Amino acid sequence: MKKKTEKNETALKKTNANKEKKTSKFLRFIKQKWLIKGTTTILLIAILIAIFILINWGVKKLNLTAIDCTTSKDYTLTDQSKDRIKDIDKEVKIYFSGYEEDNVSYTLSQQYHKANPKIKIEMVDANKDLEFAKKYGINADEPAIVVTCGDISRTLLSYDLYSYDSNYNEVDLTEQKVTSAILNVVSKDIPKVYFLEGFSKATFENGLYYLSQYLKDEVLTYDTVNTLKTGKVPDDCDTLVIMTPEKDFDNVTTKAIKDYINKGGNILWLNSAIIDNSIKYDNVNKILALYGVKPFDVGLLYETNQSNTILSYPGYFIPEVQSTDVTKDIYEGQGVAFIQGTKININTDKLEKLKVEKTDLILTSDTTYFTKDLSGKTDKKKDEKGSFTVGAQLVKTIKEAENEEENLTSTMIIYGDSEFMTDTALTYTQSGTVYAVQVFNNADLALNSIGSLTKNDVNITIRRDYSDSETDFTPTDGEVNIIIKIIFIVPVAIIALGIIVWIVRKNKK
Repeated sequence: MKKKTEKNETALKKTNANKEKKTSKFLRFIKQKWLIKGTTTILLIAILIAIFILINWGVKKLNLTAIDCTTSKDYTLTDQSKDRIKDIDKEVKIYFSGYEEDNVSYTLSQQYHKANPKIKIEMVDANKDLEFAKKYGINADEPAIVVTCGDISRTLLSYDLYSYDSNYNEVDLTEQKVTSAILNVVSKDIPKVYFLEGFSKATFENGLYYLSQYLKDEVLTYDTVNTLKTGKVPDDCDTLVIMTPEKDFDNVTTKAIKDYINKGGNILWLNSAIIDNSIKYDNVNKILALYGVKPFDVGLLYETNQSNTILSYPGYFIPEVQSTDVTKDIYEGQGVAFIQGTKININTDKLEKLKVEKTDLILTSDTTYFTKDLSGKTDKKKDEKGSFTVGAQLVKTIKEAENEEENLTSTMIIYGDSEFMTDTALTYTQSGTVYAVQVFNNADLALNSIGSLTKNDVNITIRRDYSDSETDFTPTDGEVNIIIKIIFIVPVAIIALGIIVWIVRKNKK
């Protein structure tokens, strides 16, 4: 038993001696060989880390535009915005209050400065700068964007920057709102649009609510005018909008509109189908006749080709948009949808005498019928078939030019439908109601027509389709931890593994 114990002790001492020998050998290796070359390796690693830090610092200093991975480029400044702001020669400041530097709206707005150095972006803490909050009337606890140029300013609150589409998906309006605000504060003359009041059932509160929201994104102001009260169309009116008169104009209104036309005023006239032949429109027709437009017939347009309809209803048809200056954006897009439209009768034989130049904007297909049957049925023997004009531009020369002056003209853009730009409910989905102004390029047709008539270069068209936009990615806490591990732990682990492999290979030699 004693011999066995002594044998075990001898074996243990031998094992410990071997361990000490190996440890001593490893330490000698570290001191004699690896320490010299290892110092070089560590120095190389340190240099690589330093380069990595320097690159990150440089990228941050360069303030490079973030990569936009959304299919519709929601977070990239569009060419339309860049073109509109590139020639601005005034100092413009965009203040962000209550925003973080990584906020999408702030990131997008930084691109304005790159497009035009005159536009500067600045972060403001309204909780500390109480004078700023008071001056621009903002709540220190609520995020706000303030766009200024001299003493002129426009404030955008967080709820101004978002809307919802027909499926109640959130739509980011930051670019539209900020670009519009910039152009508003730098523009000397803002166009004024008036909607004739008292003859149509549509109002901004009921029927034109969504259009009024779209108009707020444009570089213009809008209001209503009751000519019975004012006795005239306001002198600052750039465009007068007239929507489907449900009764004849009174003499005061008729004279007011004629005087407006004779001064070179422009009109957007929208007239849906006439279904009541008991109403006489003598004064209305006198105004239309000035541009060579005949009285509207009682009846509706119906499309017999189902592929040119929406909701499989012949009265909701998709006309053919022509390529013109007014409709070029719609022509290249997905078109428009007219709701209970009618044909526009133009007396082409009198246009020359009236000094009116006509341009067709929108025509129906040749499979369309004009019928008085409101049930949607067509009588091929009685009903008129063909390609009808449902949109036209009529430029009337009021006074010939003298010397180097331009002709004094009055332009009417007329559509045989007004429902396409209203809040008329077309269908109901699980997500909500789909309105006429929201489908296809209906809103764009209304806005582009108004923009053309105001003859103001500052009007913008940044109305992108967000249907293919990707939803913003917000990582969970677990995903954040994974990202941190990937960014920091993985590189360190790779470096450590490299050192170990190098040591093992050296040791084998």
